Amino acid sequence: MASRPTLGVVITNYNTWDLTLRCAERVLAYAGGLDEILILDDASSTPPPRPLDPRLRLETNAQNLGLVKSLNRAMATLRTDVAVLFDSDAYPENDFTEPLRRAFAEEDRLAVVGFATVDAEGRPTGSCEPEPGLASLLLGQRLHAGWLRWFAPKDGPISVYTCAMAIRRTAFAELGGFDESFDWLDLDHELSMKVNRSTWHLRRMPELLAYHEGSGTPQTTNARVLRFYKTRYRLLTKFGKIRHPALVRFLVVARLAAEAACLKVAGWLLPDRRERLREKFEGRKEVIRYCLGSYRKGAEG
Repeated sequence: MASRPTLGVVITNYNTWDLTLRCAERVLAYAGGLDEILILDDASSTPPPRPLDPRLRLETNAQNLGLVKSLNRAMATLRTDVAVLFDSDAYPENDFTEPLRRAFAEEDRLAVVGFATVDAEGRPTGSCEPEPGLASLLLGQRLHAGWLRWFAPKDGPISVYTCAMAIRRTAFAELGGFDESFDWLDLDHELSMKVNRSTWHLRRMPELLAYHEGSGTPQTTNARVLRFYKTRYRLLTKFGKIRHPALVRFLVVARLAAEAACLKVAGWLLPDRRERLREKFEGRKEVIRYCLGSYRKGAEG
């Protein structure tokens, strides 16, 4: 790579043109420091609502591929040394171009850089976390998030999120890109964990700020919970973090059964919230059935 690497931006879009164009407008404020700005549209049902700025390059998938395959296609399509990824609902808050060029030029084994993210009031939102381990599965998302607030390790490997991330494309290709057997929920953990186990490096640069509320992909709560238990088990299995699957299955199912029992009782005690609690109860039952059927077989489904 040349001493000054070329720098491009990738913005992914699927039926979020208003957000995507907002992100693009913010990126264009720093276009003087960029070599390419690519919008990868995943076969949206409508075209852009207005003509695009000529400094933007639009590529459209022939059919809907999903986020992971779209990101891999965008990384293969981009023509720069370093790619900066922004979710459509994110955008840069300051000039990231020169700090990233300098960081990647000075450290030739630097593979991934994570931004710090904030909400509309400037409060920090999630942009990284300690590399997930077995506790994340045993405790579940909410309990584990609370655990991290109090007991997060002060050092050790981290994962950075794709909502605002810079990637050296040669490292990305060497590591095999995003694993397409995953979906959007754990794709950033999977890439970060591959970097952490390689000769490449990953770090967060808190001086690089991006807006991101972290609203997530629209879906029901039950669908998101089930997706978590599918992808997280696959992730931990891939990286050798589940050594006793039968014990893990027992502990996860026992906690989910306790949660289901609490939801059932709460539904009796809180009639005004009964329907919502019943939906959550049914969702826990579905997750329990999945864990009982799949965890014993390995990372399937």
